[in-house]
Formats: sequence, structure tokens, C-alpha cells
Amino acid sequence: MNLTDEEENLLFFPLFYAGSFWRRFRGLMFCPPKKGYGLILVPCNSIHTFFMRFSLDVFFLDEMGRVLDIRWNLAPWRMAVCRGARMVVECPTGHIPHEKVSIGSRLTFH
Repeated sequence: MNLTDEEENLLFFPLFYAGSFWRRFRGLMFCPPKKGYGLILVPCNSIHTFFMRFSLDVFFLDEMGRVLDIRWNLAPWRMAVCRGARMVVECPTGHIPHEKVSIGSRLTFH
């Protein structure tokens, strides 16, 4: 999948879907950061970075893809929660420029 903004600008690729409990739980724990993998976790409103070897940029989205909260550079061994979120996008830190996404932005997946 691709992650794009409202103007259809590509923000991140590749983005993989994690729809099962075990796939969401594992997340990006065992992926090397240099590959640049990202995940969309559905349904999800909280994440952890336990056992991670790199930091993440995390976007909490509602059911329409609107950004409710952002955690830039979430370090390993942390947790993050966003009440009301229905899905979470996580990717290695630094792949999406800060000026491209803000709270209230709408993200889409292709």
C-alpha cells in the first residue's frame, strides 16, 4: 500500500496492513529500519515500541483517515494511546517530513 495526503502526494511506501491480533502485536519489532517498512494497524488505538531497535513516527487516525494525534520520534520501550483512534500508521522516524502531516490532515491508502 501507499500512504498519501489529501492532494494525493505520496508520503510513504511500502505500507503493510496489519489486521490480525498477532500481526498488530508484532508490528515492526523484527524489521530492519533500513528497509523503511511501515504498517497500518486496524483496529487500533494504542501501540508499544517494546523490543524495537529504532524510533517510530506514529499517526493515530479516525475511521475516515483524519489524523487525531501524532507522535514524532517515539523511542523504543514506550507506549502511546489515542482515545477515539480507529487505526494507527507507524513508520521509521524521518521518512515523512513534519510539514507534510498535521493533526486534522486526512491520509489515504492505495
